[in-house]
Amino acid sequence: IVYNFSDIMRYAMSDTKVVSLGEELDYVERILRIQKTQMGKSFSYEISVPQSARRAICPCLTFQPIVENAIKHAFMANPESGHIEISAEAHRGDLLVSVRDNGGGITAESIEAILDPSAYQVEQKGKVGLSKLNRKLKAYFGRKYGLDIKSRQDGIEGTAIIVRLPMGENIDLKQVQ
Repeated sequence: IVYNFSDIMRYAMSDTKVVSLGEELDYVERILRIQKTQMGKSFSYEISVPQSARRAICPCLTFQPIVENAIKHAFMANPESGHIEISAEAHRGDLLVSVRDNGGGITAESIEAILDPSAYQVEQKGKVGLSKLNRKLKAYFGRKYGLDIKSRQDGIEGTAIIVRLPMGENIDLKQVQ
């Protein structure tokens, strides 16, 4: 736990603005390992992202608010068996990274408030982290990038937050740093 925590702190305190998806997933896995140590058998996670996808870039700390929300909400609904799954797939020249939990889901109204760039009421509802993240991704990479959120109303268990990123070869790092 101490080694994972020290690595987490070092990463979070760095001045780096853009990192590889691989670096970001290593950071997130440290968070998940600590959670697993604390929760034991009542928590599980799986990260299945191909090596080729790990070269994509993203803003530093992109996945922290997503994973923290998933941990919180997966356990609220399933305190005996919270599960988080992180996966990625190429889609029309972009990379879709999904963080899925088996929690209680999120309402359509909350999804709309998070994804609407003009929704200032989001801050009052405690979902400011995801809303700011969505705006940040769009500012870095363009309007087609950012978050998509699926939940029970879309026929899935829990919540899936999908992050659309450009593939590593499609972006010039100098433009976003």
